[in-house]
Amino acid sequence: MRAFSLLTEARKNVNPQNILESLVSAQPAELQLRAQGLARRGDPTAASVVVNLLGRKDTVHIAVEALLSMGHSGVEYLLAALDDPAPSVQLNTAKFLSFCHLPRKFSRRVRQVLRKNKVRTHSVKALNFYTHSSSSDEAGAAVGALFQPVVLCVFSILYWVVARSLGAHVPFIYWLRYAFWKIPINPMTILPVNILIVPQIEKLAWMIKEVERDATYWLARGQLLKLSNDIDAARRAINKSLELDRGLMQARFEFARIEREGGNLAGAQAILEAEDGRYLEEGSDIAAFARLLEIEKNLKLATGKKRGLRKERAGILMRIGLWEEAITEIKELFVSGEEPDVDYRMLYNCYKGIGETRLALAAAETHNADPDNRLPISIVEIDNLRWRHRDEKPEAHLTGRFDLLLELSKDEEALALARKEGWLSNEEGKELSAENSDQLMGMAGSLQKKILKLLERLDLTEEADTVRKLIKTYDLSTEYSDFYAKYVGSKE
Repeated sequence: MRAFSLLTEARKNVNPQNILESLVSAQPAELQLRAQGLARRGDPTAASVVVNLLGRKDTVHIAVEALLSMGHSGVEYLLAALDDPAPSVQLNTAKFLSFCHLPRKFSRRVRQVLRKNKVRTHSVKALNFYTHSSSSDEAGAAVGALFQPVVLCVFSILYWVVARSLGAHVPFIYWLRYAFWKIPINPMTILPVNILIVPQIEKLAWMIKEVERDATYWLARGQLLKLSNDIDAARRAINKSLELDRGLMQARFEFARIEREGGNLAGAQAILEAEDGRYLEEGSDIAAFARLLEIEKNLKLATGKKRGLRKERAGILMRIGLWEEAITEIKELFVSGEEPDVDYRMLYNCYKGIGETRLALAAAETHNADPDNRLPISIVEIDNLRWRHRDEKPEAHLTGRFDLLLELSKDEEALALARKEGWLSNEEGKELSAENSDQLMGMAGSLQKKILKLLERLDLTEEADTVRKLIKTYDLSTEYSDFYAKYVGSKE
């Protein structure tokens, strides 16, 4: 059952956001493997992620090789990147393709992008003739200066012939300019492309008449650009997606979400209700999003009690996957001073949605401990969360419970839990025992600091000072251990 639960969760997590997050933290070797894996998938979403890698200088070559491994369709995506909404993707692609012999339509577009960004394809400096070291060397220096341009031209011809024989159709003027710029020349370090793949790109490029990308591709590009905080480019990409397929609901949803996050509620409403509301199917996410916008407008105008609207808003935010906003709303409902009519199951779903598994575990156990709840959370799901943190000390369900109480501003209950578990003395005013100190020293630094801040908020000054000294002593001993292992241990 656990294996099935993990498989289901993994399938849900295969989306542009999860893929992009995994690529950002990957090492170069791992990044290359992941890019090749995406290329093997070959679908528009995977291709859009690989194209996104073209926007970083350190991953351009990885992206190009991955796209080339897709064959004809991959080179189509590469050429189409010249018109990508992200300027960085356009520029890096144009710089790479400037070393390829392309059909006129694409080569013209390469030049347009480079000119737009004021990029010269080659750096050119004035000729550096030999200087005279002394009066006795004047004749030899003059002869050297006279023949230097000839020698540089010979070197240019030589490297041009070698490059051609390797299949790299680099123009002769390229080598000539570099020859006058710097001698000697190492073509494998000067040429900013892998000359072995250039002929393959050229061969496929000449077979391509038109480059077409579907609405799904543009939607994925928009989502990735939004995650990269390039909102204007994301808006252009998703707009192209809607131009190709007016009925693509996810694109309409994402476009409305961008407008809402920018504060344009009216614009978001217009996108959802376009064409006389034909896309507002009852029970759909689009209809729920439209209702969310209506609620948010009403909350701005309402003067009396708003709890009913806020609870409905929290439910809709959960439904459409805006987990962090939902958590904020639910927490405010919990601490509003009224009897909460929201349950911990809502918090469980939200924390699980953002990957906060300790808090999700605590919320699930608290929900199931309530004898009045009629819809308990599956034991398999709780066991899965426990298994993820099986080696942690203190146990994850305790640290998660402590964090959850802090999140809900239940400081007194959090303090009681810390005393019960032996993290602090069992009574206020008592000194910390050796066991309390050992527990504090053995826990994560983030948890230590949360306990310290809790004591400070509750004005328990003496205990806070004791904990602060313990943490400082622990930090110093850790730094000394690290220093000893690095400098002394290595010499031994």
